[in-house]
Amino acid sequence: MRSSVLARDVAHRPPPPSRIEPAAIARPSTPPSPSPVSVSALETIVSKGRRVVDADVVTLTEALMNELVKLDSIVADGEVKEQRRLQKKRVQKYIEALDAIRAKTKKATAPPKARPPRPPPAQQPQQRRQF
Repeated sequence: MRSSVLARDVAHRPPPPSRIEPAAIARPSTPPSPSPVSVSALETIVSKGRRVVDADVVTLTEALMNELVKLDSIVADGEVKEQRRLQKKRVQKYIEALDAIRAKTKKATAPPKARPPRPPPAQQPQQRRQF
C-alpha cells in the first residue's frame, strides 16, 4: 500500500525546473512573430511619407509585448540571464520604434486645426429714409 501512495505522489508532483541554455534564448526554436524586418519595413514606409495602417502597428506591438512576457518568465543565472537581458533590450527598442511610427502616422493623419470663426462684417450705418 505504501508503494502505491508514493507512486501516486510522484505522479502528481510538478516536474523540476529545467536549466535553460544560452543558445535557447539567443536562437529561439520558433522565430518571434514580429520580425525586425517587419519593423524596419514599417519605418521605411513612414520615412517615404506613405501611410501605415494603425492596426498593423498595434498587432506588431502586441506580439512584441508577448515576447517580453515570455522572456520575463525565464528564470536563469549567469550567461543565460545576460542573454535574456540583451533580448529584452532588443525587443524594447523595437517597441519604441513602433511607438514612434504610430505617433508619426497619427500626426500625419490628424485633421487640420479649425480656423477661428470670422468676425461678422462691419455694419455700415444705415441711412434714414426721408418721407
